[in-house]
Amino acid sequence: MRTLPRVPHGTPEQVTAHLNQVQRDSGPDELVIGSVGHSVEARLRSTELIADAYGMPDSPP
Repeated sequence: MRTLPRVPHGTPEQVTAHLNQVQRDSGPDELVIGSVGHSVEARLRSTELIADAYGMPDSPP
């Protein structure tokens, strides 16, 4: 298993690639993501970008 940084950062594609690698390396059924940012708006935007990169809907059905 290779060592990855604990806090992924970068473009949505870079972050999702990192999360996918974490999942492949450790094999969990799900990942819990906690966003760190200077404001609520920044954390929300970060979450939206990751959701968009994974093709998740804007709201639950």
